[in-house]
Amino acid sequence: MSPNYFDLASSRFVLPLPLLPLKRKAHLAGALVLLLFGAQSAAAERKVDQVPAGLAPSDWQSIRAANEAWKHAFHPLTDESGKWRALNPGQGFSTTFDEKGFLSRPQGSGWEWGLELKSYGFGAQQKEVGRASVMEAEGQRLTYTRDASLSEWFLNDQRGLEHGFTLLERPPSERSGQP
Repeated sequence: MSPNYFDLASSRFVLPLPLLPLKRKAHLAGALVLLLFGAQSAAAERKVDQVPAGLAPSDWQSIRAANEAWKHAFHPLTDESGKWRALNPGQGFSTTFDEKGFLSRPQGSGWEWGLELKSYGFGAQQKEVGRASVMEAEGQRLTYTRDASLSEWFLNDQRGLEHGFTLLERPPSERSGQP
């Protein structure tokens, strides 16, 4: 029997996705950056690489990097405790995260999909996984602590939403000590 590391369920319930209100100073600063650089009429007329008058190229590069990081950061949903959202403007996805998994929806479409980790391990020795005991977001990364041995993580950047798992120790197997 081949090893089965993760059992992911793809049936999730539909969640309403209201817009995120900006309440924190960090969000306000990010919103100001977006307003400054997100105005489509001005940005469309000027090349993004062109340094605005009065700014040093290094300052412009720092502003662009901060804007890009903010656009891909995880933001808490203030109206739904314990839930987070990440947008990926380049791919047009909005993804909502709760303690069980995620639900991703292309912006302006009528379909969505999600994944929820159910278990991990080998063969008949699968370890069931419940809700994440801890959810931590820092910038473009969100991490679920599932148990003492397993964490599940997401990295949202220009390339898309990357999803991975970190095992601190090998799960027990029927053939203990063998790969």
